[in-house]
Amino acid sequence: MHAQHLALVAGIALVLTLVVATYLIARARTRAYEHGHADGLKQRDAMAWKRLKDIDAALEDRAIEREKEQREHLRSKAALQGIINELEARVRAYTGLAVTAQDHQLLTQAAETLELAHRTFNAIKGTEAWRDRSANEAKGLRELAGLMHAEIRQQAPASGAKAEVAA
Repeated sequence: MHAQHLALVAGIALVLTLVVATYLIARARTRAYEHGHADGLKQRDAMAWKRLKDIDAALEDRAIEREKEQREHLRSKAALQGIINELEARVRAYTGLAVTAQDHQLLTQAAETLELAHRTFNAIKGTEAWRDRSANEAKGLRELAGLMHAEIRQQAPASGAKAEVAA
């Protein structure tokens, strides 16, 4: 072979080497990019899973706290309901009168005042509505005072008996 042929073969080999090297470098770059991209996706997925696990753990902790708060609320509600039941039982068990003889006297005096108003309105023309109203209210107060008087009389012997038993 002549020097010219050798130079041509060397040139062709060089060109082929450059073409193949360019192809191989491009292919290596593409593979590196794909591997980097895949590693990035794996890392992103791992971070997302870790974040989801952290969120799940926080939710579980919050659920436990909420359950604890609900139990505490139910305990306090039950305690308050017990107090309410006790107070209701006390109210139901109370047999004494809530009124006294002074209350009866006050009701009787109010009825007398309304009867005086009725007599006054009788003398004045144009006050029929007020006259009727005062008469009705006086009548109602008298009836209420009568009921109260009967209750006071029934309770008086019972309280006297209680005083004798206590002595």
